[in-house]
Amino acid sequence: MTSQSIYNRRSNQEARARNLPGSKHAGGDTHSVIPGDISMHRGHIEVDQEAINREAIVELAKSTHRPVPVVKRVYDEQFARLQSQARITDYLVLFASRRTRDVLTGRAI
Repeated sequence: MTSQSIYNRRSNQEARARNLPGSKHAGGDTHSVIPGDISMHRGHIEVDQEAINREAIVELAKSTHRPVPVVKRVYDEQFARLQSQARITDYLVLFASRRTRDVLTGRAI
């Protein structure tokens, strides 16, 4: 038996033991939900951007001790500004959160 087939067999056994959603051992369902509101369907990842933004806004409100509506307004402005200029959008939440925190704490440049 090759090392590759041993690895595949071990991976299949681990998946079966954990009964992972989306694995062929979980009833054949090809849809699984990954923590963080990322949904994987047949190899395609769909990101629920609104849920991610909501989570970032709530965390910012907690850490800055500001009301959620105030944080949401500032965050939405910063996110829209960054999104309009972005070619790569992978880190928009990070940068929008950082800018929002800076505005709310008076450290904005």
